[in-house]
Amino acid sequence: MAVSDERNLLAQDLHDSIAQSLAFLNLQAQLLEDSLRRCDMSEARDTLAQIRDGIQESYDNVRELLVHFRTRIKQEDIELTIRSSLERFESQTGIRTSCKVSGTGVPLSAEQQLQVLHILQEALSNVRKHSGATLVELQMQRDRSYVFRVRDNGHGFDPAALGDATGRHVGLRIMRERARRIGGQIRIDSRAGHGSELTLTLPITQQAAA
Repeated sequence: MAVSDERNLLAQDLHDSIAQSLAFLNLQAQLLEDSLRRCDMSEARDTLAQIRDGIQESYDNVRELLVHFRTRIKQEDIELTIRSSLERFESQTGIRTSCKVSGTGVPLSAEQQLQVLHILQEALSNVRKHSGATLVELQMQRDRSYVFRVRDNGHGFDPAALGDATGRHVGLRIMRERARRIGGQIRIDSRAGHGSELTLTLPITQQAAA
């Protein structure tokens, strides 16, 4: 992927994340103004708490995007980098994580590794923001293709019901674009009350590590 393409994806991700956060905060500010006009201090306190949460969410989103932007991987270190990302995720969120790696295969190219890591980080970000999970399991299987699975025990959702403007939909669109550019595919399996699973499948050829 060209450097300009990568920058465009990161810029789109940053724009979408900030735009959604600002729209939410603007709405909450209007609700707060209305509560104060009616002297409903109980409702005003609740709205103010949501504004604080929204600001913290915006901070967390920008911090994650900056981590993605700074990510650099040595070709032999993708497993180590994934485990490090999970440790950081668990430390920051309190959500337990596990990582299982199996099989052997042709090493991924540096570009494939970078895009895979971005996809996995976005999947973890969605878990943090939307799932209500207490556990995330990541599996990496290496064979004729690489298969990455991110599974959580959260409340789940109906993939068909995602609106174009939702944060989860925006993140999924960017993940699919990243996967497409390195020849991979993404599948989402989820239903209400039964958690979610994201699967990234990446066919590998002998030229992949070139």
